[in-house]
Order: sequence, then C-alpha cells, then structure tokens
Amino acid sequence: MTKILQFSDLHADSAKRQAVLNIAKSTNPSASFDLGDEIEAREFYPEVFSKINIPIPKEVIDDINRAKELNSEQELIKALQKHEATLAQLRQGVENAVIEQLKVEGSKLEEELYSRLKEINPVYGVLGNHDPYALKKFTPSVTYIDESDPVKVNDHSIAGVVNSDEFVSEKFLHLYPHLTRDINNKNVDEVSQHTGKSIDELLQNSAEYQRLHDKNFTIVASHKTVLPNSYGTGIAASKLAKEKGVKLNMCGHRHKGSVERIEGVLMVNSSPNIAYVVDIDDMTVDVYWISSDKEGFARNKFEKAA
Repeated sequence: MTKILQFSDLHADSAKRQAVLNIAKSTNPSASFDLGDEIEAREFYPEVFSKINIPIPKEVIDDINRAKELNSEQELIKALQKHEATLAQLRQGVENAVIEQLKVEGSKLEEELYSRLKEINPVYGVLGNHDPYALKKFTPSVTYIDESDPVKVNDHSIAGVVNSDEFVSEKFLHLYPHLTRDINNKNVDEVSQHTGKSIDELLQNSAEYQRLHDKNFTIVASHKTVLPNSYGTGIAASKLAKEKGVKLNMCGHRHKGSVERIEGVLMVNSSPNIAYVVDIDDMTVDVYWISSDKEGFARNKFEKAA
C-alpha cells in the first residue's frame, strides 16, 4: 500500500497546519505532498511596503502621470527609460523588504509544519501563485519537485509542474519567476501574437516541456490542475499529461475540494478545508476535513469523512 497525504492552500493558518500534521501522525503515509499556497504573501505586502524608505522624486511621478494623462505608450516608455536608475533602486528596495518578511513567514511554516512532517515521512512540494520563489530558501525540509526530475515513491514516478498564472503580468516577475515557465492556455493566443511564434513553437521551447518531455511518470503534482478547467492550465503541463498517460493529478488552488475524473484522469483537488490520503496503488481516496463550522469542532483537529 502506497499512501500519499496531499494538502494545499492553508494560507498561513497555523491551526490547519496542525490539523495536517495530526493526519500524518494518524495515517503514516508513504509521503506528503504540499501543492502550494501555504503562505499569504499578498497579506504581508502592506507591512513590507511600509518598511521601504526610498523617496521617489517629484519629477519621476510627474513624468509618469503626464504620460498616463496623454494615454501615450511612447511617452510612458520615455519616462521609464529616463528614470530607469531610480525605478531600479525602488524595485530593489521592494525585493529586499519582501525577502526579509518572507524569511519570517517561511521560517514559521518550516517550524510549524514541514520539519515536523519530515520526521514522519518525506515531504515534497510545488509552489502556488501566492508563494514567492524565495520561499524555497527558508523551507529546507521540503523537496520541491517543480524544477527537478520526477521523484519515486515506492514504484510510482511523480512529476511536479509549475503553476501557470494568467495574471502573472500583475505580479513582481522577479519574485515569481516560476509563474512564467509555462503559458496558461487562456492567454496563449495573446502571447503567440506578441512574440510572433506559433503555439507549437511556444510549447516546444517552454521550460516545462523541455524539462519533462523525455521523463517517465504517471502522476502529476501541481498547484493548478493540468486538466481542462475554468481557470485554464499550462499548455506544456496539459500536453505532458496527455503524452505520458497520466492517471492521477493531485492539485489545489480552487478552494473547493473535489475528487472527479476528467478525460479518464483522476483529479484529487485539495482545499483550505479538505486534505486527502490517496492510495496510489489502487487509486482510492480518503477525505479529511481540517476545519468545520460544526459546534465543538476544534480547528487544529481533523475528521475523516464518512
């Protein structure tokens, strides 16, 4: 029997981390898989920004506002080029402040969950869209598999794929480089038009496809599902799943929690309130509630679904 504990989207909730740890102690799985969004980076950005002390000259603000008022892309480019040094300094200040706060959040996550999980079994992970890349630096108990070769759990080969985010342009790209390794199928036409490359060219040249196209695996761990869904999925991740004959996709992101078959593939989708223990030998799934509105249900406890 090869049991996998999968969880995701705990978003810095210490009580839910304890609940996941309790499940691991109770079920003794072969491995644990964290499918991302374990911190809430966007929540600590206001605190981060308050620590940045880099004055922005009035001339910079005026030039950028003037370009916006003129609705002129050319004027905006000129303004950005003119003040490139000042903007670079501001960007570095933002990055330094984010990394410093991330060290605090990551160290807490490592102490509360990962290091204790690792005492029970190996811990593997992929980053989510809320997780800055530098989180890896502060969580040494996790073996991240979204940039590596597939890992073996008993006789099963499991690949991790990166999250692809259609809203990546709204983020600090230098803090979230993992969001650009694949292209979401919801905006691939726009990317194709912008780059002048066909979708097939984009696919063949993508970092994700190059990393995994010659590897063997039948299970995929991802933050977003690699299967057709309303959120869109990475074009490389989707193609790889079909080419490899993937039979199981462990994922999170949607905050709903579900077990369903899509195009013949079992999708197990964890959520902030639900974790799963999957027997990957016979593809059976046990459901565990890790929070509940029921009276008397302690939030650091878990309850197996009937």
